Order: sequence, then structure tokens, then C-alpha cells
Amino acid sequence: MINNIISLIAHLIIVGVSVVIVLIFIYIHETAPWILNYLKHAVIRLPLAIVLILLYVYTGVLLDTKSDKKYDFLAGSLIAVIGIGIWLFTFSITSKLSVPEEIKSEYWILFTFYYLPIALIFMFLGIPIPTSLFELITNFIPSLLIGMGLSYKRLKMQRK
Repeated sequence: MINNIISLIAHLIIVGVSVVIVLIFIYIHETAPWILNYLKHAVIRLPLAIVLILLYVYTGVLLDTKSDKKYDFLAGSLIAVIGIGIWLFTFSITSKLSVPEEIKSEYWILFTFYYLPIALIFMFLGIPIPTSLFELITNFIPSLLIGMGLSYKRLKMQRK
């Protein structure tokens, strides 16, 4: 259970990092819009996506390995459960699946905020997010990445 709590805290920190990235992009857009032409290239976007992915993987490396290794990918399950809860709550209010309407809707702000790191990774990699159903499934990505980090830590420990 402690791994889940640490994972959730790390996810919230990564959300904060994502908010800072968005604020930097907004600041650049407002002060020097010509720089955005350079930020649209894959040379800039790919490293940003990799940094966000590695933050989740590194979170897994920081977790405790005392539990059985078959539970590695459940280390971030609290993140997924909270995300699914927010998604279900918001979807029950709006009952809409089209992304552009939902992002503009005040009901989806909490989910979009909670989901921001994954949305930024998709945006930086150029992967479209077609529906909210897809967003529901992608709630499991942080848990998967954290589990990969924990598995990597186990492999590294076995080699020593």
C-alpha cells in the first residue's frame, strides 16, 4: 500500500511539472510567438515526452521491492483508480464522448488536470486522443510505467 501512496504523490508532483511546462509554453506563446515555430519540431517535443515518461519510470525505481514481483504493475493502481473515479463522475454528469466539447466543459477540468502528464506525452508524440473512452483506458499508463520502473529495479538488483 505504501508503494501506491508514494506513486500517487509522485503522480501529483508530475502533474505539477506538467502544469509548469504548460505555463512555460503559454508564456512563450504570449511573449515570443516566433519561438513556437521551433518548439513544434520533433527535436524539442520528443525529449519533453521522454522526460515525462522517465519521471514515471523513475518513480517505479524509487519504490520498495519487498512485495511479490507479480504485483509490480499494481504499484500505481491508486492513480488509475482515482483517475477512473474522476472519469466516471464527470462522464455521469456530461454523458458526452467527444473530446473538443469535453475539454471546453467546466466538468472535465478536474479530469484534464489529473490526466495532464499523459495528455502532454500524447501531444508531444503527436498521438491524437479520439474519445473519452480512450482517456479512460489511458488512466492505466502511469501504473504501467511505474511498474516498468519497479521491474527494472528488480532486474538491476538481480544482476548485482
